[in-house]
Amino acid sequence: MNQTTKYGLFFLGGVVLGALGAVESVREDFADAVAEAQVKSQEKKAKAEEAAAETREASVQQAAA
Repeated sequence: MNQTTKYGLFFLGGVVLGALGAVESVREDFADAVAEAQVKSQEKKAKAEEAAAETREASVQQAAA
């Protein structure tokens, strides 16, 4: 194997490893975004349930008065 081929293979190996690293980074970023969206959705659902409970309490108090 001559020097040019050897350096060419090293270069291609580096390109492949760099590309794999970038794909993994994108995958992690996507997973983080999904997790954030799930947390926000849970918070929104909890607030809606809390508001509904407060509305029910107010209705019961008005009916009792």
